Amino acid sequence: YSNTGYLAPRYELFKAGEDPAKFFSKTFFTWSHRKVVEAVAFGLANGGAVDSYVWDSLAVVQPGLTAKTRIVSRSPEYGFPPFVAHRSVQDEEFRVFQKVLTDMTTDPAGQALLKRLNLDGFSRNDPKLYDSVAQMMRAFGEE
Repeated sequence: YSNTGYLAPRYELFKAGEDPAKFFSKTFFTWSHRKVVEAVAFGLANGGAVDSYVWDSLAVVQPGLTAKTRIVSRSPEYGFPPFVAHRSVQDEEFRVFQKVLTDMTTDPAGQALLKRLNLDGFSRNDPKLYDSVAQMMRAFGEE
């Protein structure tokens, strides 16, 4: 169910008139973006699709790993995966959690954590940010 690791590359092949199920002679899942980079870096795979956030973060913390790979193409930008809460979470607790995340940039401990995570911060965005993902899913009869 990965957008950047599965759906987006399939959609790009589909738009180019190729059958994503038959384009590559062999495919496999590593079950994590980091492992995709490792599989390519160590020669287990010739290529792979990963989220740029993961590749960019690995380039900071493990530059030797990403130096063994090269970027073939970049997809359009997509919304960062959202944080979600179960509907049973009380409204007040939900708002506190939202505030903790959105206020991290103003808190020294929050700033340190954001830096460690290679993030600028969190914001509340419009769900339309994910419309392009829904469009790609519809192209394959998913949603």
